This record gives sequence, C-alpha cells and structure tokens, in this order.
Amino acid sequence: MWILCGILTAADAIPDNPSHWAYHGRTDVKVGVINDASWFRFPYPCKNNVQCSLLTFICFYTFFLVYSVYDSYNKNLLIVLFIYLFIYLLTD
Repeated sequence: MWILCGILTAADAIPDNPSHWAYHGRTDVKVGVINDASWFRFPYPCKNNVQCSLLTFICFYTFFLVYSVYDSYNKNLLIVLFIYLFIYLLTD
C-alpha cells in the first residue's frame, strides 16, 4: 500500500491540498518526523567517542594481525585500515 501511495505521490495524483480527503495518503506529508524524533537513531558503535574508536581499531588490528600470520596473507591488514577509516569517519 505504501508503494502505491508513493507512486501516486510522485505522479501528483494525490493533491497537495491539506483539506482534501486523500491528502494524508501522500508519502511526503510527514518526512521530517523521523529526522525530528529524538528516540529514532541509527545505532553504530563509537558514535561520539574517539577513545572507543581507537579501542575498536586496536581490537580489529590485533585480530587481523593474528589472522594474517595464521593465514600467511598480509593483505588483511589493509582491510583493517579501511575499517578503521570507516569507523573514524562515522565518529566525526
């Protein structure tokens, strides 16, 4: 049903007049509700904590270091750096 309302909204088949009976079927009526909700967050670790990010890096680095020695492939350390960079960018 939501997909149908989205198609009708995109095609402008549902009027943009708030007094119209079908206005509440528009999918763009309350777009800001999720952004404004304080209880809705996309959770990921170490969102606002640099020390946690550093700890995550050390854990991943140690794990992949042991794994690369065990598997005798040194390419896995590059993956650790990409993971750390990704987490660091999320915390900024």
